[in-house]
Amino acid sequence: MRKGNFYMFDVLDRDGNIIPEEEIVAHLQHILNDTTPGPEFPISTLTSDLRDPWTQARQQLVEADPENERKLRSIESAMFALCLDDDQPGDPNEITRAFLYGDGVNRWYDKSFQLIFTREGTAAVHFEHSWGDGVAVLRYIRELFKDSTEKARVNPDTKPAPNANSSEKIQRLDFTLTPQLKESITNAKQRFHNATSSLDLHYLQYHKMTKKNLKQFKLSPDSIMQLTIQLAHYQLHHKNRGTYESCSTSAFKHGRTETVRSCTAATAAMCEKMYGQSGSQPSVAELMDGLKACSETHGQLTKEAATGQGFDRHLFCLKNLAEQQGLSLPMFSHPAYAHLNHIILSTSTLTDPAVVMGGFAAVTPDGYGVGYGITDDQIGFNVTTYPACNVRDFISCCEKSLDDIHSLLQAASKS
Repeated sequence: MRKGNFYMFDVLDRDGNIIPEEEIVAHLQHILNDTTPGPEFPISTLTSDLRDPWTQARQQLVEADPENERKLRSIESAMFALCLDDDQPGDPNEITRAFLYGDGVNRWYDKSFQLIFTREGTAAVHFEHSWGDGVAVLRYIRELFKDSTEKARVNPDTKPAPNANSSEKIQRLDFTLTPQLKESITNAKQRFHNATSSLDLHYLQYHKMTKKNLKQFKLSPDSIMQLTIQLAHYQLHHKNRGTYESCSTSAFKHGRTETVRSCTAATAAMCEKMYGQSGSQPSVAELMDGLKACSETHGQLTKEAATGQGFDRHLFCLKNLAEQQGLSLPMFSHPAYAHLNHIILSTSTLTDPAVVMGGFAAVTPDGYGVGYGITDDQIGFNVTTYPACNVRDFISCCEKSLDDIHSLLQAASKS
């Protein structure tokens, strides 16, 4: 895709072999040189819409012209979408916006994943979540990064094949649109703008404390990151709220994820000790005991979640089985169950040398989407919110929490 235009060419020859890289380069260069403007009514925007309107519009596309269906099948049967963006975002916030949702035109949001390149070659993977989880996508990114950096299979000086016949082998997919379809696209554009314009985001790069520092004190780095998130929220809102941390259950056949409920009695106690209104100042020893309790509790919860001993997915399964049998169980209509599943702090981490940053939108209007990572070199947060919350205040509180934990570790090392 480029400028909302769709291009298609075969990467396999008649014998099922991948065509030479020089020919692929020639085809991509041909697409980049194409001066065809983007469509006034891009059908790609329909994939950003709510499921029902998009379903109806797709049916209208099929009925408008038999060729529309053939072209749709070509797009939908592709393993992934390659998106060539003309923009070059600068700071991390611009990069996040470009890769999280883009312009709503040069994307096909239904694809299993989209491989996106900016004009200067910055790359990202944007994936649709229903089919899989971050662990699978991270494996793809890691293998791609390793293959492209260690094996050097593609020569950066590769020249386009002069006899590639790109103009004959590349097909641009144009669609026949009715007035009704044009109206649907216009409505989808408006809904896309409303949804994305209300999303705010900000980031933090932190270097005073790293994974190495925490391991020296035998503290789980992930538990301290989760505690940092709890401390930041407590500073802002003076309360503890429902928290979701994704944990892979890929050890099981067809395993997806389980929830680590990382807001615990241990983290609540640390929030009160560090930022409570009691007036008393805990000792360094007491605070270090609190850090260790958070680490141990979080480690146990993570182990239980990874081995199928969590509770969220089991309850979800029971709820769905009951609904299939026409049963209405009181526990699932209880306000406590609704409260449990109103996730204020949705968190996830994918730390790998192949990934610079990652992120996702908050899952509730009054919540935070917290992407984070911790390495031997730095700590990073990439946070999203809607207008009910202030993302920059939250980031500031994350930084203060990290500073206070860092100061505590320094004090403990001296004593």
